[in-house]
Amino acid sequence: MSVSEFIFDPVDLPSAVRYDKLFENLPAIREQRAGTGRPPVSRNSLLKTLIYKALRRIVTLVDLNFELNNNPSVSQALGFNPLRPAPSVERFSSFLHDIKNQELKTVHQQLVQELIIERVITSRNIAIDSCPIVVPLRENNLKTSMANRFDKTRKPTGDTDAGL
Repeated sequence: MSVSEFIFDPVDLPSAVRYDKLFENLPAIREQRAGTGRPPVSRNSLLKTLIYKALRRIVTLVDLNFELNNNPSVSQALGFNPLRPAPSVERFSSFLHDIKNQELKTVHQQLVQELIIERVITSRNIAIDSCPIVVPLRENNLKTSMANRFDKTRKPTGDTDAGL
């Protein structure tokens, strides 16, 4: 039997959900160098945890911290030591504040490229998501009496780019 620093191996903990496969293809983001101050927490683990938060629809960072502290198998799958406390709410908040949007866009683009390579996404189907943008025009005010309010060929006088 091999000697371990843990009383039991975290891999042997019962796991309700396996997140290893989910994060297997997640591209790594650049880690920050350790300087003075608190020891760094892996930015990749923090990103995985925030993805987990979105998937599980956990509302607040406090709830996320509680979940990680009470579910060691998930904590271990996200890259944290399950026998130590999870990163604080302030660490997650600092990560969200400090990470650049371009880094997240790069991860998104790499994941989409991976889906295209694996042929999960093809160009056969196109989905468009749209929502109406309310323009402050007389035509949009139902209390105003207007002739030809629903004529789609007529352009509104207040905003010629707008369409009915």
